[in-house]
Amino acid sequence: MAKILVVDDSVDFSYFISELLKREGHSVTCANDGEVAINTIKESGPFDVILTDIIMPNMDGVSFMRHLQTTQNQAFVIAISGGGVTMASKEALKVVESLVVAVFEKPIDYDALIAKIAELVSDKE
Repeated sequence: MAKILVVDDSVDFSYFISELLKREGHSVTCANDGEVAINTIKESGPFDVILTDIIMPNMDGVSFMRHLQTTQNQAFVIAISGGGVTMASKEALKVVESLVVAVFEKPIDYDALIAKIAELVSDKE
């Protein structure tokens, strides 16, 4: 179905999402921060959908998404928020909303995420 990149510094979360999406028939690759994701896209891209956490070490999700804007990236980008309530995260979410097709807060409604990916992939075909 879709080629998906999951970018999150939580190994457990990445593994769980990866397994969930693979059961839906998707091809999934994982990266643990924005810098690794950029290299993964160069080596293994392009991807149909990119799921990215917002707060990560090295290169955060906002910087990663801004980088994607400067490339020929055709992937649908979905942001994953830890759901924090700090002012910094609220401001980051405002920025992120202009860069993505959807934002999901943890804990994620997995059925809604799977449905959103199916919708995006069907629109691309």
